[in-house]
Amino acid sequence: KQALFQRRQFTQLKHEEDDFLAAKTKRQWHEDKKREIADLQLQYDSLVGSTGKAQRDAEIRRYDQMQQMEEERERMEELRFAEATRHHEALRREQAKLQDREAIATEWQARRDMIRGQEKSRARVMAEEHRRLQEEEKTERARQEKRLRDMAPA
Repeated sequence: KQALFQRRQFTQLKHEEDDFLAAKTKRQWHEDKKREIADLQLQYDSLVGSTGKAQRDAEIRRYDQMQQMEEERERMEELRFAEATRHHEALRREQAKLQDREAIATEWQARRDMIRGQEKSRARVMAEEHRRLQEEEKTERARQEKRLRDMAPA
């Protein structure tokens, strides 16, 4: 059970690490795209001049708004993930407590069963000893009666 639990825990941690690396890679990709866009803007400005500047600025504002919305969505995902992770850890701790309690209960039950078995065994031994003593007394009485009959005048 413990090995299976540790394997599940390792798998869970591995998935969390993969999710973290994916989020980090995604942020890096966005930063690279921002740099590419800045380079393209410089090239565009040098080709077009100031006539297309207003249109370009409007596009930039739209892109920035979309980028902010995407970043906000990612932050919300990270918060949900962190909350889910905390919840998972709380459940895991609770499960571990329950397993510990179950193991203790099983151990105590085994001890109770062992003690009951010893008591039954002791009772059997005492009953056997009692029967043996009664048989010895009966045999002894029979011998004494026979002696008395043998001694009595016929």
